[in-house]
Amino acid sequence: QQGETDVDDLGERPVVSFMTKDSAARKAHVKVGHVLLNVNGTDVGTPREANKAIKAIKSNNQTPFHLTLWVPDFPIMFFEGMHMVKYDERTGLAPLKPTDWKPKYVVIGGVIGYHWQMKMYRSHKEYDTAVMETFNHVPISVKVKDFGIHSTCRLNLPEVRKINYKTYDGTETWYYIAMKSPLNNCIKISSKNTDDLKKMTDGIKEVLRTYHQLGTDYELNQAERHQY
Repeated sequence: QQGETDVDDLGERPVVSFMTKDSAARKAHVKVGHVLLNVNGTDVGTPREANKAIKAIKSNNQTPFHLTLWVPDFPIMFFEGMHMVKYDERTGLAPLKPTDWKPKYVVIGGVIGYHWQMKMYRSHKEYDTAVMETFNHVPISVKVKDFGIHSTCRLNLPEVRKINYKTYDGTETWYYIAMKSPLNNCIKISSKNTDDLKKMTDGIKEVLRTYHQLGTDYELNQAERHQY
């Protein structure tokens, strides 16, 4: 698990914060939270050094090039993906119409949130914008909804439910989960297939496991380290 020595040893080393959808790094299975150690055998200790080394390689058309990364033992990103959501009602029942759901890019954890946070953006692009603005120390210009999974799920995973919506072609089945927030509103997240929801519930399960295993001391240490 993540410890204080792990964070201190990183210093200012560049950490992967996000990747474009079709990037070479994503195709090479690089993930958010991986730490860049060197570029083509040259050590890089800061993001500026990493950018300088990569730009020099690209300017000389020396592609492809090799990156050496450290993979942390502790999780950074628990889940991210586009889903339909509803969070302004107290009932745990699904809306009567499919048009009552809102499309949101859902992120659990990540580089600009605590491990127990679920953030909702209007698109993947707006999430990328929020990441860039956070790391550039400027106010976030995009809208975001923020929920604490540790308080909405407690010790229990939300069960997967289903609802049938009438369509022009007949009936369409949607699957969804519902989580109660401390304000008594119910956060509902839906998908048209159970595989997508399973990825999310697996992420929630890992958040709860990590949160209750590491405890409040970890939360306080993270709060002290997060200086946006």
